[in-house]
Amino acid sequence: SRATGSGISLDELNQMPQAEFVAALRPLFNNETWPLETAWESRPFADINELRAAIQVAVLTADDAKRQDLIHDYPAMDELLLVPSKEASEISADRGSLGLTELDAEQSEAITELSATYRKRFDMPFVAYLATNDTVERVIESGLRRLANSEEQERRVALSEIVEIANDRFDILLADANPVRSAWDRKFTEVEGS
Repeated sequence: SRATGSGISLDELNQMPQAEFVAALRPLFNNETWPLETAWESRPFADINELRAAIQVAVLTADDAKRQDLIHDYPAMDELLLVPSKEASEISADRGSLGLTELDAEQSEAITELSATYRKRFDMPFVAYLATNDTVERVIESGLRRLANSEEQERRVALSEIVEIANDRFDILLADANPVRSAWDRKFTEVEGS
C-alpha cells in the first residue's frame, strides 16, 4: 500500500470496500478505526470536504464509550512533549509545532503537573492539537483554562482537539485535499529547510 495518500483519489475512496477505505485513511487516528468505518457508510462523497465532514460527524456523534476510547488513545501533552523528538513520532504521527523546542526544567514541571491535575479532574489524558506556531506556554495556558470546564464541556473540547489532529493528518495524507494548505506547507518547508 502507498505510504502517503497523495495518490488516492476521491473516486477511488468512494469505490473502496470498507476494509480498504479504512486502511487508506488509517493514519488519521492513532489506533481506533471506528470513525473511518462509520464515515465509510456515508459514501459516495461529492467532494473532499464531504468526506472530511463525515469523519468529523462520526467522531462527534458516537456513543460515550467510543468517544472515551478515542480520547484515551491519544498521549497526554506531558507524554508527547517530554520525550526526545525522535521518539515523539513513535507516540503520535502529529506534525507538531516548530515553536516547541526542548523544554527547560520549569516548563517540564509545569506540563507534568498540569497533565496530572487534568487527568485527576477529568479521568482522561490532556490531549491538544499542536498548531505549527504553538509554544509550551500556549499549551500550558490553554490547559489551565480547560481545567475550569465542566466534564461534559471538556469531553467536547478534547474531541474537538482530536478532530483538529485528524484534519491536520487529512491535509497531509490527501495532499490535494486542501490546496491552499498544501501550498502553504510547501512554502513553509522550503523556508524551514533553508
